[in-house]
Amino acid sequence: MAPDDKSPARPPVISIDPLDPFASLYLVAALTWPHSEVDRNRALATFGADIQLRIDVDGGQQAVAAVAAALQAAADAHGCTPEDILSVPGAREFEAEARRNLVDSTRRAVLETVFQPAGGLRSVTDSPALATLYEQMGQAQQTGAIVGQILCLVASVAELHPDIPASLNRTWTIMEAEALPRSGLPRRAKLQGDRTGLLRLWGEWCGSAPLHAAAHLWIMGAQLAPDPRAEMGAMFSTPQGIGTVLAWAKWFRAWGTTFRPDRARLGTTLIPPEVALIYDTKGVDVPEIKPPLWPLTKRQLAAARGHTAPI
Repeated sequence: MAPDDKSPARPPVISIDPLDPFASLYLVAALTWPHSEVDRNRALATFGADIQLRIDVDGGQQAVAAVAAALQAAADAHGCTPEDILSVPGAREFEAEARRNLVDSTRRAVLETVFQPAGGLRSVTDSPALATLYEQMGQAQQTGAIVGQILCLVASVAELHPDIPASLNRTWTIMEAEALPRSGLPRRAKLQGDRTGLLRLWGEWCGSAPLHAAAHLWIMGAQLAPDPRAEMGAMFSTPQGIGTVLAWAKWFRAWGTTFRPDRARLGTTLIPPEVALIYDTKGVDVPEIKPPLWPLTKRQLAAARGHTAPI
């Protein structure tokens, strides 16, 4: 009889290269399906197939626009017009080749970076319809917002208000007093006053809470930016934004897997290490960074100090 394998469970790994032009797809997949690599791959393959279809439909027009913009920039730099550049022998042939190469290279990049690594046609065949995937994304956004705020509040109490014992129950008291809509989060009526439901939700999603907390902080900060929409989009569309969110997520993971909440059982941490996602940045140097935690508001402080329930 083989000996029992008592080695600790290995935490799941999320791989995202912040420099990959399709990193935003991987970040969305991680936020939406953090607990299932199979579901992430099915979604990614479907997204890749949809992008391929869009390239086939209007990729040529986009290539024309991109090459035209490049020509105009070159003309401006040399004090001439795009037509002057195109009058050079061979220039028009080069322009046409550039358009074809742009479409082909984009199609190949989607195929090699997203579609094939996610399982290709087999994953698409097993995947729900695109509309269903978008619906799942909306549901995960609401759930992620809640677990992300929970982790942010526990960390803010522990790090910025050390005189107040930090715990999940105290955090839920704060959330009830503040009311989720006031902090820009969706109302979850059944969970708002149901600590059993929140405990179950935390138990199911705490492993991905560091990533959701990082996204939550970015979104809250974006609301104060001169152009909130652009700043929010930067989280998904720029290497700096994606890298920052991953760096914050790494800090939240390290902190949450070592922090012992007030009155918690000995050896119990806020996030069990065996379920906490590990963030692999595919060789890109993304060191963990302590995120800009927000101090509690007056209303939140009053609720935190008035909390009397056990842990």
